[in-house]
Amino acid sequence: PKGAVQEGAVPPRLIAVMHLEDVARSHVNLKPRHGDPLDVYLRNAALFTASLRAQGSDLLVLTDAPEILAERARASRHDPAILPAIERFAFKLDVPPKIRFRGAHFKLELIEAIGSGTFGPETGIVDVDCVAIGPLPENSLAEDEIVAFAVNWGEAGWNRVGPDIARLIGRVPEQRVWYGGEFLYGRAEAFRRLGERFKAIWPVYAADPKSFQYVGQEMVLTALLHGTEGVRVLDSREAGYLTRWWSHRTQGPQRPFSEAKAAAILHMPGDKPFLARYEPGRFLQTRFLARYERYLRGRILLSQLSNLTSWVNRGGVKSVPRLR
Repeated sequence: PKGAVQEGAVPPRLIAVMHLEDVARSHVNLKPRHGDPLDVYLRNAALFTASLRAQGSDLLVLTDAPEILAERARASRHDPAILPAIERFAFKLDVPPKIRFRGAHFKLELIEAIGSGTFGPETGIVDVDCVAIGPLPENSLAEDEIVAFAVNWGEAGWNRVGPDIARLIGRVPEQRVWYGGEFLYGRAEAFRRLGERFKAIWPVYAADPKSFQYVGQEMVLTALLHGTEGVRVLDSREAGYLTRWWSHRTQGPQRPFSEAKAAAILHMPGDKPFLARYEPGRFLQTRFLARYERYLRGRILLSQLSNLTSWVNRGGVKSVPRLR
């Protein structure tokens, strides 16, 4: 099929999904002043692609409407040379209508496709609001290992979602770990095992998603990673693949940016507008980081002012991002 690895070709290292059925719905971390969400996502994808290519890798975007993306790219005068490969994928997952983050659920459908070997022996699913600032580790994974972004929700957070995870997998998980939906990377065999387990978990979730404390693909993914026998999960942050970075206040402290940028990929969900404004051109890691750190200093100041305002108004004070 189109998008599959041809004999002698280098497979795409990472795959992103842009499902346009719900393009008119609200978008996380974007406001009307930021412009058309589709154009923002396209520009994010262009920058991410340029940064991956600078590291000897690449990006493939799978979508239900490649002609719409191609037309939007032409209308927005995106340089075709910096855009990722954009190809059609026949999404068939029966995702219930009118649920939160409906479009993101279709990423789960790729698990089985990757497990079939269609996209090469080793690849991963990733969000487009990312920048590669280093190479991905080469040939470092065993067939039973999968890399995902682990989130510590704390005892209160886990007590809220833990029973739902147990409900999906039929037992209490051994570890209290939630997994973000922005990254899933491994060898085809690990994806195959996840795909087999997915067939049992998905019907339970899809039958009544609103009965779960959290509605979104992360609920299913977390259950899948806890409930699949013969798969070992590695934290993408600890393994050096990807870390999530917020440039605004957060409920709990995060690592300083000087440590976060040690990962191969930075996922920056709160910085989509900044990423969209950055001209990819010939991507240089040092140039990007210097410009981003200047931008981040302003964001840190705004966060400090927001904390001061909250304190004056007797509101909650949150953690402020740190450069070092």
